[in-house]
Amino acid sequence: MPNEVKQVNNVIIWYPSVHQDSPTHRYNKPDEKCWEIQMRTDDPDTVAKWKKMHLTVTDVKGLEGEVWKAHLRQNCLRADGTPSRAPKVFEANGQLMASERVKTIGSKSIANVKFTVADTRNGKFCYLLSLQVLEHIAQEENDYDGFDNVGETVYVTEEPKEEAPKVKKEKKVKAKKVKKKVAVAGL
Repeated sequence: MPNEVKQVNNVIIWYPSVHQDSPTHRYNKPDEKCWEIQMRTDDPDTVAKWKKMHLTVTDVKGLEGEVWKAHLRQNCLRADGTPSRAPKVFEANGQLMASERVKTIGSKSIANVKFTVADTRNGKFCYLLSLQVLEHIAQEENDYDGFDNVGETVYVTEEPKEEAPKVKKEKKVKAKKVKKKVAVAGL
């Protein structure tokens, strides 16, 4: 069965990482990179539509009220190791968005999002194809004041620590109170 291309319209996107030269590290696989967005809604009907489109929808923890999210990503490398194409990003008028402008897309921007639903060995999975930014909210500038060495994060995997040898605890000995008789000279 061929992959299905689907589209959601007028969604609020969060944490967009869609610039071709700036993929993000996957949160659970730091050695793999991907392009991704998070879509959010507070409408239960939209949640039902997203689920019918095979999007995995979860609630956003820590927010007041009901808010749900769905992630869409495109891995930088395919399973066979060949490079994937970055998602295409368009302006509201349908023109391809300039590369420098793509870097500034921030959370709470409104977009139409196209994705493909593919059958995988683990079931259906949705891959980000493209987005059309209808309302561009500029990303807030990062404040690096106070940091001398701004660069790429290095991921360190800790090896299991060896258990320290157990030390026998010394028994606590209660001290006995001893009354001393003091002789006073001349009495």
